[in-house]
Amino acid sequence: MALLIWAGNPGIRRQHGYGAIRTAIARGFLLLVPFTVLGAAADLGLGWNAVQAFTSAGLMTAAASAGMEIGRLGGGRLRSALLPAGLAFLLSALWMVGSSMAQLLWRPLA
Repeated sequence: MALLIWAGNPGIRRQHGYGAIRTAIARGFLLLVPFTVLGAAADLGLGWNAVQAFTSAGLMTAAASAGMEIGRLGGGRLRSALLPAGLAFLLSALWMVGSSMAQLLWRPLA
């Protein structure tokens, strides 16, 4: 993701370099921590099977936050918001489909 944003924002690349983009994305993805805690608490404490939903929501929120961080560096508003959100949507959709398929394939036969 950092490489795609780096390639898509030549102004940030020239002014700040790759390290600033990597740091902005890391700051944005810190928002995955609360979703991880909520998913673990729901699964382990309450017995809910909601980790898939928490992961998907966390990825979308983290990518939006990373886009805002990139926007603060001077990236275009449209490019800074849409590229991370689009990538997160694809990753989230792949996560949902992949984890559903894994649950179907490795379900114990009763």
